[in-house]
Amino acid sequence: MMRCHLGIRVLAVAACVVALSRIAFAESATPELAASADGRFLAKVIEQPHSLVVMDARLSVLKVLPLMDKNGKAASRVAAIHDAPKRKSFIVALRDVPEVWEVSYDPTAEDIAVGMVHDFQYKEGAFIPGYLNPRRTYLSEPLLGFSFSPNFSELIGTIGQTGKRVLVNLDVRRKIADLD
Repeated sequence: MMRCHLGIRVLAVAACVVALSRIAFAESATPELAASADGRFLAKVIEQPHSLVVMDARLSVLKVLPLMDKNGKAASRVAAIHDAPKRKSFIVALRDVPEVWEVSYDPTAEDIAVGMVHDFQYKEGAFIPGYLNPRRTYLSEPLLGFSFSPNFSELIGTIGQTGKRVLVNLDVRRKIADLD
């Protein structure tokens, strides 16, 4: 590990910067950055073209994900992005498309089914790797922001214009309750 002339570990300083940016962006109306709890991954929102860039701790780009709906027709800004350390994922709420994405930075993440699946056990259907690809949760309206349940299996989100709060389960990937 490299040391700067003051003897401070460069990686430790970078972790402090990331932690401070996490605090600043958590309350921001236009979040732009999330860092994994272990400091190994960063997710950065790029406004033009709308995309999410996942990087490692050395800032090497691992994946660029266009922020588009499932059909690739509607681009979206990001309403909120947070790390879910217990899930080893970044959770992204899209502002202009009614979707929440879970982007796993776990190389052993379960594959994601796309389209119709006949049998999950035998993987009869189309699948993409779960690592660094969005696992989509479809909603009726976009979320403006969210917070997690203590075990990170659910999020409490605020719906667009109405300000209503909803409970979304990330394991079954759907809204399970209206809270207002």
